[in-house]
Amino acid sequence: MNGADPEALSLGGLIRRARARLSGGGVGASMTRGALVSLVIQVAGAGLSFVGQIVLSRSLGQEAFGVYLVALAAMNAAQVLGRLELDAAATRFIGAYMATQRWELARGFVRWSRLTMTKASLAVVTVGAIIVVIAYDRLATKHPQLPGALLAACVLLPFNARLILNGAYLQGLKHYAEALVAGTIVRPLLLMLVLGTAWLGFGKHFSATTGVLVNAGAATASLGLTWFFLRRLWPQPMQVAEPAYEKSAWWKAVSGMIVVGVSQMVVSQTIDLIVIGTFLSTSESALYGAASSLTLLLNFGQMSVNFVAAPMIADFHARGRTHELQRMVRLVMAASAIVTVPVLLGLVLFGHSILRLYGPTFDAAYPVLMVLAAASAWVSLVGSLAGFLLTMTDYQRDAARIIGASAALNLVLTLFLTPMFGMLGTATATLIATVARGLGLAIFIRRRMGLRLI
Repeated sequence: MNGADPEALSLGGLIRRARARLSGGGVGASMTRGALVSLVIQVAGAGLSFVGQIVLSRSLGQEAFGVYLVALAAMNAAQVLGRLELDAAATRFIGAYMATQRWELARGFVRWSRLTMTKASLAVVTVGAIIVVIAYDRLATKHPQLPGALLAACVLLPFNARLILNGAYLQGLKHYAEALVAGTIVRPLLLMLVLGTAWLGFGKHFSATTGVLVNAGAATASLGLTWFFLRRLWPQPMQVAEPAYEKSAWWKAVSGMIVVGVSQMVVSQTIDLIVIGTFLSTSESALYGAASSLTLLLNFGQMSVNFVAAPMIADFHARGRTHELQRMVRLVMAASAIVTVPVLLGLVLFGHSILRLYGPTFDAAYPVLMVLAAASAWVSLVGSLAGFLLTMTDYQRDAARIIGASAALNLVLTLFLTPMFGMLGTATATLIATVARGLGLAIFIRRRMGLRLI
């Protein structure tokens, strides 16, 4: 064997080498450990969400399922203003403050971000509820269940926003399992169990409003779990520190992130569902939503690795460790590709069969699935990391301009192509804008930060 050590090449030897690598203290070992934990939870959560979506589709029926998806899309759109992207800021600042042991600023940021998000989310909910009440009759003509589902989404929004913020705190603390388990495992599990059990027990379809309210209950229970984690995991020096505030720096970061968040939302399938529900029908929203949910499978790699990488980017940037940041970029892209490419192939080969699990008519969304899968694969391999590199450092305003331009492109194309080509036109608009965004970010990062993504 050309002098190779047989023991080193045995299964036991390979396992010992892998364990030794994972137990190391370098950036690769740290990121790998966190990414493995994140990936396991993300895979389990995606499996639960997938089954939960099927349960929702079956228990609500295609029409009500479409209304449910439109209501959640409207909530996600409004939530950008209700969250003010404070969750992204929390990951960045908590990660940086933990690395530099600036306990007083960490405690001040937590207090400020909680209060700010509470005010913002309640304001958005109030305005949203008033709009729904005023437009009640017009919304009801689109679908009788739509006004009630939108009002239920107003109930869901503040709990969902706070759940995301608490998860961001835990992510900044680098407790990745705790950050993910509540929203990724517990919430879809509760939603699936409650609706599935009720559907099997009563044997009839439920309204979209009921589905959204059950979602709100699951979000509230998951929020309680994150509070439990945080009470145990906040560092002791931080808990006793006198709060200090850098509100101008925080607002400066948040202002750029809000533009990024709004733009990301426009490029995502959130606006797509709203446009389809408006120009086409809630039934087609259900088809598009099913295809869109399957493309989330392509995000396993980048979600798991970037979830770990985000606070590390802030950490390395705060301490000026450029060489380690460069190395981490290569690791993130390789890990994302390992997961993304096989999943993409699986969707191409088995997409028809998977879509039929939602209902006998859902395989009509296969062409849409292929277009959205191409867009999601591009995001997984390039776009997501590029966004994190800019928003977790001092380039959030530059990211906002690039992503904002791609969002405007997506909105124009969506409004133009959807009436002409239906769902496929909507998906094509998303693909074009997504590729443009990734290319723009990658070129900027290479020129300004000296990091190569493509």
